Amino acid sequence: SDPRVDIGLAAISSGEGPSSTIIIQQLDGFVEVNFVATRAGLYSILVTVADIEIRGVPFNIQIVPSRFYPPGSVANVTLFENALVGRSLTYRLLSLDEFGNIVDTEGASVDGMATGDANYLSKEELNRIQPISGETQYTGVGQYTGKVSFTRSGRYVFALSFDGGHIKGSPFQLFAGPLSPNATYSTVTGVGTRNGVTGQIATFEIITRDQFSNPVTLGGIVFEAALSFPYKCTTACTFQESANIFDLGIGKYLGFFTVEVPGVYRLDLQADGQHLPGSPYEVNIAVPLAPVPTIGKFMASGSYVSIKFDVSTDLGQVSTDASCETLMDDPSLRLGRGCTLFWYNPKELWIRLGSEATLMPREDIKLRSEVIRNAKMTSDYSAGSVRVNVPDNPVSSTAIIEGPAHIGACDVLELDARSSTGSAGRDLRFRWGVTPGGFSEERILDRIRSQNADTPCPAWSLVGDCHDPVLNVDAAMMDTGISYEFNLETMNVFGE
Repeated sequence: SDPRVDIGLAAISSGEGPSSTIIIQQLDGFVEVNFVATRAGLYSILVTVADIEIRGVPFNIQIVPSRFYPPGSVANVTLFENALVGRSLTYRLLSLDEFGNIVDTEGASVDGMATGDANYLSKEELNRIQPISGETQYTGVGQYTGKVSFTRSGRYVFALSFDGGHIKGSPFQLFAGPLSPNATYSTVTGVGTRNGVTGQIATFEIITRDQFSNPVTLGGIVFEAALSFPYKCTTACTFQESANIFDLGIGKYLGFFTVEVPGVYRLDLQADGQHLPGSPYEVNIAVPLAPVPTIGKFMASGSYVSIKFDVSTDLGQVSTDASCETLMDDPSLRLGRGCTLFWYNPKELWIRLGSEATLMPREDIKLRSEVIRNAKMTSDYSAGSVRVNVPDNPVSSTAIIEGPAHIGACDVLELDARSSTGSAGRDLRFRWGVTPGGFSEERILDRIRSQNADTPCPAWSLVGDCHDPVLNVDAAMMDTGISYEFNLETMNVFGE
């Protein structure tokens, strides 16, 4: 037929879903009809010419699904919203092609795998959570059912995939929550389950866990806690009272108690009549140790001494300046006459040395007994001595020489070093000298030695050869017209 002549050719399709036909004219009397459908099922095509059906119509066509298309397939994971450890979570999967037709996969394997959610968990937590495989089964005609369970509470992602391709919506996020608290698996920590001191609060912490040892993040548990003394008492206890337990509201509980009498106590911790792990506990309550003076040292100026204690004290009941004899045992007055002291803070005592103090670095000073206790006044009294060391940054001595720069041939040169500074509250040690030169310089050095042969050294100096701070040299010992350079070495009690 001539394709330019309209013969009224038409093609109409019908069936399970929407479809379309396209007529393409061909030469030599042929006509091509293209048929398109996206839903699987039985379709028929009716072809007419001038509204008259051609022979053999309608043509019946069976459209089958395409291959399994994971991104188009759907999963039902609504049970993931209320996940609990130890409970199987069921999920369902319908295998579809890219047009939404159910695909009979004939049992092709679908993989399900749960891992920790990296968006919420630390690297350390992710390493602790091992991958968990889901059990997925084919139930026929493109349908799968599966289950997965968890024993560790936490946030997970669950991936459903086929041949490496994720199912629509995969991976799915879920939180596997803990079960109700189980006393057998809860944990108790803190020194209050082992020891304490009289008059001070002893504490312990309870962390509630479920039967899989997962921390429970909600409060509301009622614990029974009781102290008994002595430890092995049953009904004839000389001491028995409740300990306090405070609900922190996050699955953690703070326990605390205070006792005034030392001894070995029994601490019972129970929930619903069931002992917590380790209960009952043997708690040794002791009298607090007395404050110990740990560090003694001169202050930089040398006029003060600092004594530091290991714990806060009761200040020895001294709140203002007081004489040293109030807290110190100093019968020989090494701390000086008029010595006073005060507390810099509850752990540090400052001593202001008096006149004629003879206390030296690396010597010990002694506390008075039965005066200083801990801040709560529950301990024994401090006693004993503490060694006094040099300061961290001791003051340095500075030599100052006063005297004329020129003298006459009949004069006596007088050099005075009594204005030198940095004595650190003690006498300085002086040593005079003259720069070597000729015979006259040697005579002057001999004069300095003989003049100071009987000069006493300061009490703190352990070696001799000490000089008077005032040096006198007769001009007759010097050569006329020659300049002499005198030098002076000073040293304080700290060796500076």
